[in-house]
Amino acid sequence: MLTPAAVPVAASANGIVTAATPAASLLPFGFHPHLALVNAWNYFLMFWYVTLPALAGFVLVLIHWKRRSRGERAETAFAFVLTGWVVTFYGSWLVRDRYDVADVTIGTSYVRYFLPALVIAAPFAARGILALADRIGKPRLIAALALVIIAALSLYATVWQGDESLLAVRRTLAIDETKTQILLPLVPPNATLLTERFDKLLFPERLRFVPNFDSGSLERLGRLATVGPVLYYGLDSDTALRQQLELAAGIQGLRLTKLAAPWPGESLWSLDPETTTKP
Repeated sequence: MLTPAAVPVAASANGIVTAATPAASLLPFGFHPHLALVNAWNYFLMFWYVTLPALAGFVLVLIHWKRRSRGERAETAFAFVLTGWVVTFYGSWLVRDRYDVADVTIGTSYVRYFLPALVIAAPFAARGILALADRIGKPRLIAALALVIIAALSLYATVWQGDESLLAVRRTLAIDETKTQILLPLVPPNATLLTERFDKLLFPERLRFVPNFDSGSLERLGRLATVGPVLYYGLDSDTALRQQLELAAGIQGLRLTKLAAPWPGESLWSLDPETTTKP
């Protein structure tokens, strides 16, 4: 597995197209070849049991290119262009679906973004498998065995593998429901909740969220505190974000106070006006 590098999207250097250039209409996430290739490698390799036979089938088509019909040539060219476009378009985007961007899982957005390329790879995978079956001399047996193996591996990846499989997601949803029941009484209806990833726990029962901790959001903490409670919910391990929030709050006359720990490793904090006492 390769690790994607953090690529700035708003700057342009060395001829790389970014979101700040006129080509942004075609490549809104910029053009970052290294990042695109890393993402393609990681997520196509995840489904190696489809992509490797597809690669073999694609090579076979190229080897005998002149003997292919016009339809086969058109199909191959379309597959090549579509795959290149999907990889360039979405692969240049550094998606942060998980806390660790280096995690390669079936639930990451790249899987569905690259899905058209995986679908169009299926005929080439079939061609590669059939070529291998013919070479061994037992085409029906090998083709049936390959189909069973691909189906079994796909089912395992979808239902059981990793923390984003269907069974894992089912367990997560049950835990989230418990968290919701604990959090709701602690967050007043008129409160503004600062949280990066936990807004789904309280929506739609609570509607006032600040999901981004940019400078604009942090500069408005004092104003938010005048219209209702301001709370922060996050991971205990995210000390850097909490320190950033505490610093911004202090500048605006607010202090960060821990209210509760509704779940292990997670805490609810309140941003209250500083009270001064006369000597």
